[in-house]
Amino acid sequence: MALRCSMVSQLAKPLKRQLFFFEALQDSHLTTSTQEPQPMDLTIPTESPEQDATMERILKEITALGRRLEWMVSTISALAAETNSNHLDIASFQCRVSVLEHHITAVEDHLDTITERDQKLLFLRSKLIDLKNRSCRDNVSFFGFLEHIERSTIQAFT
Repeated sequence: MALRCSMVSQLAKPLKRQLFFFEALQDSHLTTSTQEPQPMDLTIPTESPEQDATMERILKEITALGRRLEWMVSTISALAAETNSNHLDIASFQCRVSVLEHHITAVEDHLDTITERDQKLLFLRSKLIDLKNRSCRDNVSFFGFLEHIERSTIQAFT
């Protein structure tokens, strides 16, 4: 900061000369068109206490503007750093989101296969129950009946 302030004060010295030049330039253009243009005086006028005070005030204003510019530059650089940090965070989040999307897709695919297997298991279970019931009906044993009784009537045993 001190370096920039000293640079501003060093720049103010040539500005003094330029100010006098521009004042002389304006004074020469303010002449009426009836007067014949006179050559411009580019010499630096002698400084009066009034002009010196004005120059000091201008120098103070330039220094104050330099400080404000330094503050603005530091603020802008802080904002730029935070913006870069936000960009890095966003890139990290995008990477995480893409990984999560990949995992969600894998879980959905796995869920579809589990649903298909569940439907197959339900079908096979119902088929197993049916086969078990059929085998139990085919293996019925009757006790107390004589062999080869099928030809005679059953009513005699009741």
